[in-house]
Amino acid sequence: MRFLSILLSTSLAAGPAFSLGEAAKPIPPDPLKKEKEIVNKLSIESSIEKAKHDATLRLVNQELEELHLRNRVEKAKEEAADRAKKRKLDLYKLDSAVERLSVDEDLQKLVLEKERISLEHLLALEKLKKELEAMELEQKRLEAKNLLETAKFTAALTTLRQERDKLALESQLNSERDKKALSELRRTKEKAQLELEVKLIALRTEKELTKAENDKNLEALRKAHLSHQSERDTIDLELKRMGLQGAKLKLESEEKQNAISLLRAELDLRTKKHEWKHEANKEPTVLESPYKDGRITISDRRIDLNGPIYGRIGDHVNERIHYFNNVSSDPIFLVIGSSPGGSVSTGMRILAAIRKSKAPVHVVLKSYAASMAAIIVSLAPRSYSYPDAVLLHHQMYRLIVANTRELREELEWRKKYELRVFAPLAKKFGYSMEGFRKKLYEENSAGDWKEFASDAQKLKWVGNIVTDIRETGIIKNPDSVPVSKTKSLFSLEEKTDSQGQRYVKLPRLDPTDFYFIYSPDSYYR
Repeated sequence: MRFLSILLSTSLAAGPAFSLGEAAKPIPPDPLKKEKEIVNKLSIESSIEKAKHDATLRLVNQELEELHLRNRVEKAKEEAADRAKKRKLDLYKLDSAVERLSVDEDLQKLVLEKERISLEHLLALEKLKKELEAMELEQKRLEAKNLLETAKFTAALTTLRQERDKLALESQLNSERDKKALSELRRTKEKAQLELEVKLIALRTEKELTKAENDKNLEALRKAHLSHQSERDTIDLELKRMGLQGAKLKLESEEKQNAISLLRAELDLRTKKHEWKHEANKEPTVLESPYKDGRITISDRRIDLNGPIYGRIGDHVNERIHYFNNVSSDPIFLVIGSSPGGSVSTGMRILAAIRKSKAPVHVVLKSYAASMAAIIVSLAPRSYSYPDAVLLHHQMYRLIVANTRELREELEWRKKYELRVFAPLAKKFGYSMEGFRKKLYEENSAGDWKEFASDAQKLKWVGNIVTDIRETGIIKNPDSVPVSKTKSLFSLEEKTDSQGQRYVKLPRLDPTDFYFIYSPDSYYR
C-alpha cells in the first residue's frame, strides 16, 4: 500500500510540472490522445494491481515468519517439558517396578503426543507452501494476462494508425484528381470561348459579304427596271401566277393538316380506350365499419409498410395519415406485407400518429411482422391479420463499443426506452416486464418468440383474424406500368461482402435511437 501511495503521488506531481513546462508553446492536437490516455490508464491500473499483489505477498511472508516463530517457541516448550520429564524419571528410578511401568506408559503417551504435534506442524507447513505456490501461479497468470492485453491494444492501435494513414493518402489523391479535373474544365472553357469568337467573326464577315451582294443585286435590278419596263410587267404577271400557285399549295396543306388531325384524334381515342381497359372503372368501396364476418374491405385510403422501418419510412407513413385526416374521417388502412422491424423512435412516431388520428387507422398484416413492426400490430387499437401470418417479439438490441461508465449510462437509457415501448406491450399481454422477458426465453432459447397469427390472437398480439382482404382501392392494372420505371420506397441497395454474403446496409440512426430489427443471418447491417 505504501508503494501504491508513492506511485500515485509521483504521477500527480509529475502532471502539473509537465503542463507548466509546455505552457509557453502551443500544443498541436494529438490524433491519438484518446488511445494514449487509455494506455496510461491501463499502465496505472496494472501498477496498482502489482502493488496490491506485492503487499499481499509481504503479508503472507510475515504470517509465515510468525508461524515459524510460534513453532520454535512450541518446540522449546516441548524440549523443556522433556527435560523436566527426564528429571522426574531420575527421581523415580528407585521406585518399585510397578511405578516404573506406570512412568514408562506416561512417557510413551508423551512421545506419541510429541509426534502428533510434530506431524500437525508439518501438515500446517505443507498447507502454507501450497497456498504460497497458488498465489505465485495467480501472480504469473495476471502478469501474462496483462502482457496479452497490452499486445492486443498495441495491435489495435497499429491498425488504427494504418487506417488513418490510408485515409490521409486517399484524401490527397482525391484532392489531386479534383485539381486536375478543374484544370481540364478551364482549358475546355477557354477552347470553347476561342471557337465561339472564331465563329462570330466568320458570321460577321459572311453577313457583310451577303449585304454587299444584295446591294449589288438591288442596283442591277433598279437599272434593269429603268431600262426594261416591259420586263417589269412580265415579272409582275409571273409574281401573280406564283401567288396563285402558293394559294393552291396552301389549300392542299390545310387539307393534309385536317387529315393529320383526324389521325391524331383516332390515336387519342385508341389511347383512352387502352387506359380504360387498364383500370377497374369503378370507385373504391369506403365503409364506415370495414370489418365484418372475417372480411376486411380496404379502400384507396391505404398506406404500404414493407421492409425495415427507419426515418424516411416514418415520414412516408405519417404524412399520409395526416393527409387522409385532412381529406375526411373515413377509415385509413396501414397494410404491412413483410417487415423485420427497425428504428424504435420511428416506430413510436407511427404509433403516436395512429393513436392521435381523427380517422380510425386499421393495421392489416398479410405475411410477416417482427420486432418494431410486431409492436405496431400489437399496440394498434385496430389490428387484423391472415391466420398464417407470423408475428415475432424479442428484446431490443444495439451493438456498442464503450467503457464501463458508458455501458452503464447506455443501460439506463435503454431502461427508459423499455418503459415507453416494452412496458405497454407486456402490460397488454398480461405480464410484468421481467415476467414477459422470462417468457421470451422460455419459448425460445434466443428470446425470439414467434407465433402464427391464429395463435397470436389468443395471446393478444393481434386483434382480429381475417380470411379475406378486399383491396378495392387498387383500380389500375399494376402490369400497365413498366417494371423498369418503378422504384420501391422500401428497397435499399443490396451489396456483397468479401465472403460472398449478400447484405443491406441500414441508414445511420440518431445518437439516442436503437434498431429493433430481426436479422439472425446479418443480412441487415
